[in-house]
Amino acid sequence: MAGGDAARDSQRTALVAAWTFLSRTYLIPLAGICLAHSPWVGLGLWGVLAQQPQLALAGVLALTGIELLSLWLVRISEAGELGVADRANGLLSALAGAWLFVPAELSPGVKGPMIAAVVLGGVLLTFLARDLLEKRRLPALVWPYCVIAVIVFTLFPQASARSLEYFHWPLMQIEALADLPEVFLRSMGVFLFSPWPLSGALIAAVLFLWSPALFLAGITGWVAGIAVSSLMVAAGAQVFWAAASYNFFLSGAALGAVFFVPGFRGLFYAVIGGAVAALIAGWLQIILDYSAVSFLPISFAVTLYAGLLVLAAPPFGALQDRIETWAGTPEDNLVARDWLRARWGRAGTPIAGVPMQGALEITQGFAGALSHRGAWRHALDFQRPVPFGGSEEMRPSLWGEAVYAPVEGVVTGVKADVIDNALGAVNFADNWGNHVIMKTPSGEHVMTAHLMQGTVAVAPGQSVGFATQIGLAGNSGRSAVPHLHLHAQKGEEAGAPTRDFLLANFFACDRSTLLPVEWHASGHVAEGAVVMAAAANPFVRNILAGMLPGRGIWTVSVPDRLPSVHGAGGPIVVETALQENGQYMFRQAQGDWMSAALEFDGLRVTGLGATSYSLVSLLAVGLATVPYAAYPGLAWQDWLPRAYPTATLKYLYRQFTTRRLRLTRLEMRCEAVGELAGAVTILSRPMPRPGDLPRSCALTIAPRRGPVKLVVEDEAGTRVYEQISFEPHET
Repeated sequence: MAGGDAARDSQRTALVAAWTFLSRTYLIPLAGICLAHSPWVGLGLWGVLAQQPQLALAGVLALTGIELLSLWLVRISEAGELGVADRANGLLSALAGAWLFVPAELSPGVKGPMIAAVVLGGVLLTFLARDLLEKRRLPALVWPYCVIAVIVFTLFPQASARSLEYFHWPLMQIEALADLPEVFLRSMGVFLFSPWPLSGALIAAVLFLWSPALFLAGITGWVAGIAVSSLMVAAGAQVFWAAASYNFFLSGAALGAVFFVPGFRGLFYAVIGGAVAALIAGWLQIILDYSAVSFLPISFAVTLYAGLLVLAAPPFGALQDRIETWAGTPEDNLVARDWLRARWGRAGTPIAGVPMQGALEITQGFAGALSHRGAWRHALDFQRPVPFGGSEEMRPSLWGEAVYAPVEGVVTGVKADVIDNALGAVNFADNWGNHVIMKTPSGEHVMTAHLMQGTVAVAPGQSVGFATQIGLAGNSGRSAVPHLHLHAQKGEEAGAPTRDFLLANFFACDRSTLLPVEWHASGHVAEGAVVMAAAANPFVRNILAGMLPGRGIWTVSVPDRLPSVHGAGGPIVVETALQENGQYMFRQAQGDWMSAALEFDGLRVTGLGATSYSLVSLLAVGLATVPYAAYPGLAWQDWLPRAYPTATLKYLYRQFTTRRLRLTRLEMRCEAVGELAGAVTILSRPMPRPGDLPRSCALTIAPRRGPVKLVVEDEAGTRVYEQISFEPHET
């Protein structure tokens, strides 16, 4: 039995390795030409390219050579293997070279080296583009291919005309609105040097099935482009836009879904992209006298760079709206953006810790009536809470208590010589009193103010962390009673306008007992709330930080009436690996996976690709976030991405309009911390419960082994997953 399992595992590993190699080498680079990042898209596009065997053969040989070059580069340098953009540019160069030189009346001994030289030139120019554009956060994309194609088209000006005749390229022109569908399909086929309606239909279908958001943004850009082109023609410009209209689709898809989060604003970006690409394409045709160069994707490349530089800045958007990692579907990127936003607020929002120990009341919050107004409305004032049922006169003073850095960073500004006020007196001449300004690694500035005279314990240029004492609470500046002021601001000078910020890793306390009842990873805090800096539970922290990578064998017991789709019997194998970036990767045999990271405040699920009711998906529900500060009875909430069907425009519209379809909120609670038993139990309930998740998951986490038991409740009853064996691995 064990031998059979080992053989199946070996076969499965070999198949996964073969598919990974095939995807990286031959499939994803072809998909990258159409702005997709999927081996399945690449597989479909090879079916289109196979209609022209000569070009397909050139593409296969080129990608094989690029893979060999990549392996050689890895051996001789630390630069790493060639990426998707490098391979895609080499592939495009190979297709262009084959398209130009196959029809030429040259011997194979000349054609082959010419095509190889074009491929090598495209790859080398990719390295150059990558180095030049890295600091500008701009992707290389098609620029290397465009440059090498311009060189070749200029050296062989008659080759393109000969190729058009050899490959029987159809005329792409429009005489009536009824011609638009055919022109659109032909323009889609141009991506792969195959401008026939069937090719275009196959490419369009593959892209739509992979990502309706990308396809919708591309269509929007294409329509905007032909509208602008038609206006130019009506005004007397000699523009042959049909053959260049694939640029409109690419520009709309790139700006509306691939490099910006898709949505209604993304569709607006797509309109801009298509319109600008049409103007540039028409201008290139005229100044280049309608040469083949003017029909290259140059207008797309220029439009994309202009869009990335302009649309990611006010008044259109912010730099944080950009999608940096070109992987996954645009819908996945939309979910990932919402997931991060639900956990940490809008991208770029500063996050600060509670700067004092013990229970603290927010006596003045954002837009507080006393002094948090106008340009300084985003601020919090901390004091000790009034005893339950007591009066203001009974409020304990925090005078002279230690103040800690609310962020990790570098001190940029200090003032320490302002005299503290007598109770009830205010120094309006020196608003902030004694204060410390800190700058985080991401560039945000955070201030703590009204410190005690002479107690500031840090200096400009000094690095600080959450455990760094920066001074003592006082009553200096515009302060009538001892309190601590905290805000984030838009510059490093005292008095700069404040900005929205979140508190991080804190307890919300019960006002009557002042005991923690709920933990928050981050959040806004209302005036009158009582909070406390979250102190880690050493036992929980040690369990979470000590999980080992390894191979776990699980069994499951289920009632007979439970639907078989939810799984039954066993064993179930879950492999846990520790990746180079320090994250844990949990994988199940059928391909379900979950990633989790140990962060500053706890263990948190960071990625999920699992089918409904698989063990990994259920573990993600129970393990979504486990704070180091977990104690029995403590509650918190987190979010997980939901599974969704991408290939429907109706669902895409609903997805654009409501975040509830993209995320599931989890109500979580620490049920037990058994130091004697050596385990932590977390109960998680999806709220409101979607149909693809159970009512609750109770997860037990043990030292070294990680998750060891999962109790799942739903309509069918209870089933229990248990880890019956665990074999640690080195990585």
